[in-house]
Amino acid sequence: MSAKIDQFTNDMNAKLTALDDRLQSIKANVKNKDAQNKAAIQAKLDEAKSKLDAKKEEVEASRSKMKTAFEQKESETKEKIADWKHKREVKKLERRAENSEDYAAYAIWEAAYAIEEAEYATLDAIAARLEADEVAAQ
Repeated sequence: MSAKIDQFTNDMNAKLTALDDRLQSIKANVKNKDAQNKAAIQAKLDEAKSKLDAKKEEVEASRSKMKTAFEQKESETKEKIADWKHKREVKKLERRAENSEDYAAYAIWEAAYAIEEAEYATLDAIAARLEADEVAAQ
């Protein structure tokens, strides 16, 4: 494999490992029954909301770039790619590889944001259930 492939796969592996670690952390928090009191949940909910709000502009920019990268990938037909290979148009093939790498990076970033949204939604659901149970017990 080339050094660029090694670098790309190492970067993607690191990002995916970070996503997995984040998911494991969320799972642990959800399972932690002791932390599921109203005040603790509300604090975590506020923190998760702040994280989402802080990333909102980044998400919009990333989604725009991801859409552009996807559209560019879609315009590159198999025939075009075969023609570039046949004509040895390395610059076009390099640009295609870089675009594909960017698309993968945007997709992973999008997944990371979706995990943050899922954490917020889960905490919100727990808080809502705690409130409902509290009122029902009265």
